[in-house]
Amino acid sequence: YYGRAQQFEGLERWGQRLAAVARDFPSDSAVRLCEAMAALNAITDYGRARRFEDLERWGERLATVTRDFPSDPALRLREAKAADNAIFYYDKAALSTSPAGRAWRRRLALAARDFPHTDGIQSIAAKFGLTFANQLVRNWPHGAPPGWR
Repeated sequence: YYGRAQQFEGLERWGQRLAAVARDFPSDSAVRLCEAMAALNAITDYGRARRFEDLERWGERLATVTRDFPSDPALRLREAKAADNAIFYYDKAALSTSPAGRAWRRRLALAARDFPHTDGIQSIAAKFGLTFANQLVRNWPHGAPPGWR
């Protein structure tokens, strides 16, 4: 709620506390899911405030979580939601073709590719034509899926 109220010092203070808990329990997927949800919220709140440097910093925190648990669909769904929000705010600021705007589309495309049967991820990817099926039809513009050639 700190981010929603644009009290970003409070958001960062609680974010640091959560990061400390995550460091103490690095293999606990429930703790890491909380970290991913916090990152999703921070990305949304910083995007709303057009604070893209802070948005990207939290995006990197989220990327760390998803790298640690790449096959967890709940975490990757949070990543897809964060990408959806980041893309929205980059588009709203006329920055959709910026490197960061394109990078968020790539993150969403990779999540859709990695989880072709996860409806939540696929429905978010559908907004941008990045579903598993769309990528397959277009010969995987973001790289062939593992084991396919």
